[in-house]
Parts: sequence; structure tokens; C-alpha cells
Amino acid sequence: MSTPFQIVILGSGSAYPGKQRHHTAQFLIIGRDRLLLDCGEGTQFRMVEEGVWAPHRILITHAHGDHFLGLPGLLLSLASDYPGRPLQIYAPASLYEEFGFLFRSWWAGLSLDLPIVRHVVPTDRPTLIFQSRFARVWAFPVEHSIPTVGYWFCEHKAPWKLLPDQLEALQIPPALRHPLQWGKPVQIHNQKIDPSMVGVPAPPPRTYAYITDTRALSCTHLPPFLKNVDVLYHEATYAQTDAHLAHHHYHSTTQDAARIAQQCNARLLLIGHASSRYAHLNPLVNEARKIFPNTFFAEEGLRISIEETQILVQTRDKTTIATIPRTYATPPSAQNEQKKEKDR
Repeated sequence: MSTPFQIVILGSGSAYPGKQRHHTAQFLIIGRDRLLLDCGEGTQFRMVEEGVWAPHRILITHAHGDHFLGLPGLLLSLASDYPGRPLQIYAPASLYEEFGFLFRSWWAGLSLDLPIVRHVVPTDRPTLIFQSRFARVWAFPVEHSIPTVGYWFCEHKAPWKLLPDQLEALQIPPALRHPLQWGKPVQIHNQKIDPSMVGVPAPPPRTYAYITDTRALSCTHLPPFLKNVDVLYHEATYAQTDAHLAHHHYHSTTQDAARIAQQCNARLLLIGHASSRYAHLNPLVNEARKIFPNTFFAEEGLRISIEETQILVQTRDKTTIATIPRTYATPPSAQNEQKKEKDR
């Protein structure tokens, strides 16, 4: 069974609050990593409601209040029961430069023991910001009214599954099996043994891209690693009829988001950050689906689980509302072995 790779939607609103739509925040679980993406006002209450807590890392996209003003309250709560390790915070320099006083003056007056490590995220180029045991994370610039980044999450590549019958038939000694597990051919008895001769490749690493406030971009202006992303979250503050407002305010429309998903060959698109001017969300989703059918609104409580062979879209009570296959190419020899295993 694969390790968890799950996105929990905490907030999907834009700057002006609305009923049932909270400021932007998402909780991402990859293996044992717990990551908080943005932290709008009230995020800690939403975390309690959704049953997630104690992130190891907090990633902020930019220094607009609806994406970070939940931090002071959350840090205060975490300080009372945080499990030991330093809390890592990643954000553009502007957050620390323009609003650092807010945290310094507030924190200095309290006797709290919460070790925090602050990381400055570059906003002018794609950058690998950290690797953990389970995944690597890149930040990349987008086009907003202030320096802003998106984030891309990719689990580490899994080894091939070696098939005992094939290993025995070709007399592969244990010393040569490790390279084969990692997709490298070996030489034995003057014969080249390709991994596809003795094993089945793991599914491609699962990926998630998180793009909040930005003007409409084309995929050619985004990093190549976004190609074939499993799940793309892309802001859609405005309906297509209000495209002029989106451009003026450095935001995107529903169909801007859909085009990016289409160009990146994403498997599933989540849209969010909708303006409070729109009382109903279905028309926004339907606009996007005209271009990219696998579109869903990132409503509060929604859970997206990226599994090895499929992507599940579920409600808070784990009712599945959509299943999207993760399609990928498998070598013919591996397909035959998979069929044999299924027939056994």
C-alpha cells in the first residue's frame, strides 16, 4: 500500500470573507510530512474542524493578509503543545520585511517555547526549497501585484518491483538486484539485463501544484516540471465575463485556470479563491469544465487523495464524488507480468 498523499481544503475564499468560504489555506499530507499551504485568518479553527493539526512546515505564497493573517493565532496555539521539532516557515522576503514587526512585537511579550526556522523563498526563479524523506518541494514565480510564488510537490521515485521467477530464470545474483530496482541495466554472463526483463516499474511519482494569486499565464511561462501534474490547484477569482477585472487586479478567471490545466496535461483541476461577488459556485465550475472537464471547486472540507492508480475526490465524511484514473505508460513486458499476476 502506498504512503498517503492527501490534500485537505481548509479555505477557498478570496480577500473579502463570505459565508462558508474561509480565507485560503490547505493541509497537505505526504507520507509522514504535514504541510500547511497558506494560513488565512481563522485557519486554526478550520484545522480543528477538519481533524488536522501540528504542521511540520508552513508555506506562504505571498504577503497579502488573506494568505497569512492566521499565523499569529496558530503559532500561539502550537506553542502550547508543539511536538518538539522546530517549525519551518517558508515565505517570500516581503512577508518578513513588511510584517516581521507584527510577529516580533507579539512574540516578544510572551514566554513561549516554539522554535521557528524562517526560510526566505526566492520569487524570481524556480527553486528547490526542501527535500524530506518523502518528497521534494519547488517554489516558482507567478505574476501578481506583489512578489508571489506557487509550489510544486513531488514524492520521491519508488523502486521497481522485481519478480522472483524472472530473477531466478536469469540467475540474477542479489548483488546486482539493487541497480535493477532503480531502473538501471546490469551485465551478467555477457548479457545485458534490462529492468523490464525482470520487473515491473512503479507508477510515476505523485505530484501536486499549488498556484494562488496570479494573472493568467501560459504553460510556457511555468516550469517544465508542471507537465503531467496529477492535481493542479489554480486560483479562479473571477468568472470569464469579468476577465477585465481579473487582469486589472492580477488575478485569473475560471477559463484561465482551465487552459493552464489543459496545457500542463493535468489529471484534475481544483479551482478556488472565488470572489465573494459570486453567490453560487456551480456556474464557475461549469465555465471551467467547458475547457477542462475534470474540474472541481476546492470547497471547504473537500479531500483529494492521490493514489497509485487513481485520484479520489471525497467529501468530509469520505463520500467519493469522483474517481480519476492516473494513466501512464507501462513497458509491454511489464504489462505481461501484471496480467500473469492478475490471472493467478
